[in-house]
Amino acid sequence: MVILNTTYWVSDGRRDEWLRWVREECIPAMLSTGYFVEPQVAKVYMPDDGQGGASYSVQFRAPEMAAVEAWMNGAGAEVGDRLAALFGEEVMGFSTVLELVEW
Repeated sequence: MVILNTTYWVSDGRRDEWLRWVREECIPAMLSTGYFVEPQVAKVYMPDDGQGGASYSVQFRAPEMAAVEAWMNGAGAEVGDRLAALFGEEVMGFSTVLELVEW
């Protein structure tokens, strides 16, 4: 099992609109691909740097890395393009893939 984690910085003025986009567009679009399950959204707690905005983590589980790669090589670009078109530089993000380790 792997986790696709995207961490976003969201300007204060666009937070509500971005959260609505994640809930109503992003998550349903990603789930509809069949590659992902168990979406989660979490606020990242960080010291206040005085620049405004907040960071959020959006996570999905996938059965294997091949599913994440298939999404990145297909619909992933569309999600990124839509995000940029809607929010420009008021929302920025980067993705990481985490592999769950048995212990």
